[in-house]
Amino acid sequence: MIKDKLVKREILRFLQKNPETSIKKIAEYVGKSEKSIRRKIAQIDDLLVENKLGRIDTKPGRGILFVLYPNKQNQLLKHFSDFSIPEGISQNDEWTLICLLLERASNHFITQVELAEKLYVSIPTFRKLMSHVKEWFADHHIMIQTIPGKGLTLVGDEYSKRVAIRDAILLQEDEKQTVVLQRFARGISVEEISEIIRKAESDWKIKFSNTSFIKIRIMLILSVGRFSYASDMPTIDDFEREYTNEYSFVETLYRGLEKRGFGTFNEVDKRILTAEILVSNKLRWKDSAALTNLKNQYDNDLLEFVHTIISSISEILQQPLTEDKILEEELTNHLRSAIFRMKYGHKNSSELTRDLKKLYGRVFLSVWSTSQLFEDYYNVQLTEDEIAYIVLYIEAAILRNQSQVDAYLVTDRGRSQSLFATEYIKKNIPEIKEIHIIREEEIDSTRKDVLYLTMVPVDSVTAVPISYLPSNKDLVNIRTALSRWGIVPGSISIFSDASKPLLDPRLIFVNQTYTNKEEVVTFLSNQLESLGFVSPNFYLTVWKREQKTTTCIGHHTAIPHGSMTEVFEPKVAIMVLNEPILWYEDEMVDTVFLLATRMQTPIEIRQNKHFYRELTDFTENDSLMAAFKTKKNALAAFNYLFLKINEVEKNENRTFERI
Repeated sequence: MIKDKLVKREILRFLQKNPETSIKKIAEYVGKSEKSIRRKIAQIDDLLVENKLGRIDTKPGRGILFVLYPNKQNQLLKHFSDFSIPEGISQNDEWTLICLLLERASNHFITQVELAEKLYVSIPTFRKLMSHVKEWFADHHIMIQTIPGKGLTLVGDEYSKRVAIRDAILLQEDEKQTVVLQRFARGISVEEISEIIRKAESDWKIKFSNTSFIKIRIMLILSVGRFSYASDMPTIDDFEREYTNEYSFVETLYRGLEKRGFGTFNEVDKRILTAEILVSNKLRWKDSAALTNLKNQYDNDLLEFVHTIISSISEILQQPLTEDKILEEELTNHLRSAIFRMKYGHKNSSELTRDLKKLYGRVFLSVWSTSQLFEDYYNVQLTEDEIAYIVLYIEAAILRNQSQVDAYLVTDRGRSQSLFATEYIKKNIPEIKEIHIIREEEIDSTRKDVLYLTMVPVDSVTAVPISYLPSNKDLVNIRTALSRWGIVPGSISIFSDASKPLLDPRLIFVNQTYTNKEEVVTFLSNQLESLGFVSPNFYLTVWKREQKTTTCIGHHTAIPHGSMTEVFEPKVAIMVLNEPILWYEDEMVDTVFLLATRMQTPIEIRQNKHFYRELTDFTENDSLMAAFKTKKNALAAFNYLFLKINEVEKNENRTFERI
């Protein structure tokens, strides 16, 4: 109810300043979907008409017109107040008392008489006022404690108090909020903090709604102004920062504060602001304890959403995608970052998107059909670029499903050990749909279209010997056999699904002509920056390294890289040159991988190690590299890296030549 009233108050504030406006403008101001705003507008109109306060007229082709009847302003405010106002008490008295209590440090007491004098009210009136204010604090999980002989004090953790301060500030008109904020963060320039947020927005190529911007600014200022109370923050052990772009963005904000001399900040400060952004379409949390389960809540909601998306697409395409655990994991990881960019990023459509729409029209349409789900779940508009990425994941899943085969495990071991081996292999080689356990005498040695995984000596041309406890070496041998015999066309890919989040077809540039490495590094850095993956300073850190040492690794390949602190979202930009250029002394290079990676979390460290291992194998394989350099466009190159090699080789002329 409180959340609903706060949203409607925001809408009314906007309408009072802009009586003639549009649903789209209100949605942008409040930070809600147009569908949600239309619903709220209808509810506000019903209340206005019912109470004879005014009306909201719809003007076809022009938007809406807000009409407030004469002398109805006070009644209007009362209807949309966060709490009703007892007789004989002004709303300003309640708000002032709330602020007086919030201003006091923990365990600092003040008497009823002192508070009554500050409010210029009698003790009986003060007591009426206090009984009502207690309810407001209780909603924020703060208790007003009275100790005889000392007075009143607030009991609650620091996060609850900051949220209460934020909500108290939001109760004021826009023009008064800055003045009120100074009460809780004296000497801190609101404009300077605003500049830090705007700079981060610019670097990340995102834009917050007005409401979200104000809430983030308030919480950031409170981090500075109430720094000494940070030890009272709740612990948030379950919050896993590596899952969210939101945390990386918050780190950018706090680095901005530190560069301007505001000091260093508590890790919990960063996590709490991350929580604010993660749920920025909500106006408040139910309680501070919810923070400890933030990661679980967020991931559970996201996983449910991914299941809904896959189920919808699967039904439309009539493809069995709902049991594809790889697709589920890929989409979940992708959407953790994508939702943030869809919510705040700039909308655009690339040439790649248009190509994918032509090439995979049916899949594109099936993904587009889920756009309403994105709006309902996350209050975001599904952009064409994001549709294109989901299309790639869906197409990969369809190909994976088409290429699955059964295998036979030939063993003399017990059932438990055999079952372990089959599940281990299926988990690591998803192209194998099922593994049947058989004895040696059941083998049909005449068949050449069957894959036998053997723990005992077997006379068959399609037999792959494996250990009783399969190892990584066994997995490599199985994949090699699948590819060599063509049982699964193209069963080996250059880069695995684990590396996919680092690569982006918008960051692959083939058939390029440049004369020196500075031009190459500048171009690739600018592309990473334009998409919001790195800061404007990233290029400088790359070029500084290039001045000191070579990044050429042989095989006509270079892997320049920049500082991790300038990376917002890990990515790798790739360029293939028509002619080699001089990279360092006598080293010539025609393929460049510009690495914008991070190793700040366990997931990032694992991802980096995995990518480097696959990159090393790739660059040392002259035939694979030579084939990669022949690709005529970014999409063909991207697909070559992830689709099965034999399949790409077979189909590239038929499929990729068209785009």
